[in-house]
Amino acid sequence: MAENRNVFRQFVFGDTFLQEKASPVRDFEKMISKAGEALNSRELPSQDAIIALFGRMSKAWSSPDYRRRKEALDALINNSPFSRQLIEEFLTEFPRLFSPETLLRKVEGDLGNAAIQDGLVKQAATGARLFVRPAGRVLHIAAGNVFLGCIESLIDGIITKNINFLRMSTDDRDFPVIFAESIKEFDTERVVAPYLAVLWWPAGEASIENIFKENMERIVFWGGGEALASWKRGIGPSTVLVQHGPKVSIGVVSAAGLEAADLADLAERMAFDTAIWEQRACNSPQAVFVEEGISPAREKAFIDALTESFRAMNERFPPGARSSDECVEVLRARELATAKHIMAKEPVSVIGSETFDWTIIHDTSREGRSFEFSPLNRTLFVKRYGSLKDLAGLLKGQSFYLQTVGYCLESSEVPEYADILSKAGATRLCPFGIMAIPAPGTPHDGAFPLRDLTRFMVVE
Repeated sequence: MAENRNVFRQFVFGDTFLQEKASPVRDFEKMISKAGEALNSRELPSQDAIIALFGRMSKAWSSPDYRRRKEALDALINNSPFSRQLIEEFLTEFPRLFSPETLLRKVEGDLGNAAIQDGLVKQAATGARLFVRPAGRVLHIAAGNVFLGCIESLIDGIITKNINFLRMSTDDRDFPVIFAESIKEFDTERVVAPYLAVLWWPAGEASIENIFKENMERIVFWGGGEALASWKRGIGPSTVLVQHGPKVSIGVVSAAGLEAADLADLAERMAFDTAIWEQRACNSPQAVFVEEGISPAREKAFIDALTESFRAMNERFPPGARSSDECVEVLRARELATAKHIMAKEPVSVIGSETFDWTIIHDTSREGRSFEFSPLNRTLFVKRYGSLKDLAGLLKGQSFYLQTVGYCLESSEVPEYADILSKAGATRLCPFGIMAIPAPGTPHDGAFPLRDLTRFMVVE
């Protein structure tokens, strides 16, 4: 990794280049033209070859002594806002993301049959035979909030046999290249690295972005609303934009669920979901809604357990770097809650560390029954709701943004909550503790990622 932060690397079809500024437009035109030629000339690799490649990589990344893993650790510590402890935990779990078992589950779940990318598979319902083809050239636009998202997207593009371009976030121009170089290292059959480019250019560079908009078969976007609006403009007629724009997630706790819960275990799971990625991920909870009707003693015991778990999680995963603006936003949320309690005599309590490492805002007021965006950085609103119907009303207007709902419910309540919350816009309902860990082969934002990157052919 270069010490000069103005210097960055690009990985282009198997070669790494050190640069001080973005490549000229003509270089991007040549890359895309080369990829277009490869669409018609290359022989598609077998799924077994791709999964075997990732299997070799997964084994290597499982060792803390693997040189690419060491390099990634140093790069992420230097570039990301997360603590060393959290990054080390991530790198420990990272190899499972592309293990053969995970990838096969993803292909089975998304495409219906692990063999469908390599040959015709008979569809049970119709008797028709199906075959899945790659979409073609795919550009992945990385978001700056969580460094893992673009890697997952890139893996999806690779296992569906596409020719992949990744535009790195300005905040992380090291880890994606390290991962690409690791692919090259284990790509003994040269089935992936020659068809992979990891690039960077300044956001909003229209002359470069227009080339991709006009020539990609798919553009997979990850990021905020303004950038998404920009990428929507001028999309070519044969280009499909797969949107993963800004999302928010919440938690829900029913009265029956809380009465039956092990409070220490529940609180630890909530604290983990809140601390991981410092709430920057789309599936991090910003608020937890607790059903009214719980006894005051039980609710107090729950808040006490949550407080202890936040403290413990702070020791396990110390918070990462915080800007002054981020601290001001947390302070603002705390002060507004305190003012509400003092001036309006509303039952609102603020619990948290003096250094703004974590905050719980427990709002039991009637006026507090609304969705409220968190300033993040482990700031969790705990609010009340009257009924499931009332909860759906609180979420009205958030259907575009709502993603994951963590839950503490009795098992008999889950189907009804899933029905109502899906109508409110939620695309995933899961127990607390795994909000940041979606199961492979399940939909993301209401759709199967691998289907977005492929096309089906039917033989009747």
